[in-house]
Amino acid sequence: MKDLIKFSNQIIQHFGIKRLCKFYNINEFKNDSRFDINTNFFNQMIKIKNIDFGKCIKKIVKDFIDNKLTLEIEEQDIDLTINYDWYGFGDKSKSKEIKKGKKVYKKIRRHIILGK
Repeated sequence: MKDLIKFSNQIIQHFGIKRLCKFYNINEFKNDSRFDINTNFFNQMIKIKNIDFGKCIKKIVKDFIDNKLTLEIEEQDIDLTINYDWYGFGDKSKSKEIKKGKKVYKKIRRHIILGK
């Protein structure tokens, strides 16, 4: 299994995630912060194509040997930033804004009630 993981890392380094996502029509790619980017790509490919990890690698290698995977693509809208949706609040900056808003609300409320 360790050899497959090392080989999958080499595949991603060689082709790039954006090219593989475009070629295999993986439009829902999210870079989950719990795993590295390679694991996230293969988890999404397994989910969409309904095949296991070994068959994903076999499919990529077979497409490369058959010269199907020579697609040159331009930059596209695949978001490679780390995603914190699994944690419950999504983007970290939004949670900071919410906390800051609550503090301001408490100060205003105290000012109205106490007259200070």
